[in-house]
Amino acid sequence: MPAEATITRPGIDFSLPFFPLHLTTLAQVPSWGLLDDRHRLRHSQHHALYLNEQTVFFEELLAGTLLPALYERPDRIGEDLAADLRQFEVEEKRHSRWFRELNHRVDPLRYSLEQGRHVFVPVGGRTQAVAAWFARRPFAFPLWIWLMLIQEERSISVARECLKADAGIEPAFRDLHRKHLADEIDHVRWDLKLVEQVWLPLPRWKRRLQARLFGAMMGEFFTAPKRSAIRVLQALLDEFPELHPLAPQLGGELRELATSRDYHASHYSRESTPRCFALFDELPEFRDIGRHLLAYERP
Repeated sequence: MPAEATITRPGIDFSLPFFPLHLTTLAQVPSWGLLDDRHRLRHSQHHALYLNEQTVFFEELLAGTLLPALYERPDRIGEDLAADLRQFEVEEKRHSRWFRELNHRVDPLRYSLEQGRHVFVPVGGRTQAVAAWFARRPFAFPLWIWLMLIQEERSISVARECLKADAGIEPAFRDLHRKHLADEIDHVRWDLKLVEQVWLPLPRWKRRLQARLFGAMMGEFFTAPKRSAIRVLQALLDEFPELHPLAPQLGGELRELATSRDYHASHYSRESTPRCFALFDELPEFRDIGRHLLAYERP
């Protein structure tokens, strides 16, 4: 799309950011100061669509695979928690629909309501199959409980940032995060129950092994900017050819964020994921989690 083109969609205000500018990935690199306001605005919009995609993928995996595998074993988690997780499933399916529908409203050509499409999140059939295989076995691979907890806590933090008056977020995106936040608080409470019911009774050796796997998965998919961040950057370059000379510099600075404590802290920290970090403090198996979550320092 030419940089001069004005994008219009019914009910969507493209003159506003879709996500807080200071929390976007490119806002963390030195060359952010070289971008014009229109570049920054458009990057916030691409970044929001990417986060919506990521949310859909994760929540559909929970609703379709992980949560049923947990609540179908009330002998392991108790009848009360099993009932909570059934409600969790209903709400995750509803959330996925909300995020899909908003991406479709913004870009109906690339985001089909019937089939969906991952534009920024590189999720192929093999990736989905492998993730589903592990998610169907939460008692064998309980690291999923920690993925749920840390992602749900971060969603709460993100939603609160989007709802701040000075964020100036586009109304449809602000309303989405407001609705999402209302359910996420219960989800974190249920995740903490799973830690008590499933994780803590495990033998120490298994907790250590699963904690290492959790750290490796966070490092590969949820912390350092990699495939998705490059796709989001490329979308900006495609729309604004005048930025092409900056492409190598921006790409290099994105890769350097992998070792930036400040960048990690913008995602996972004692402020944004407080319960998760507090549990890391208490549990010896997470002694080395700071290797992957650079903002975590053990007291």
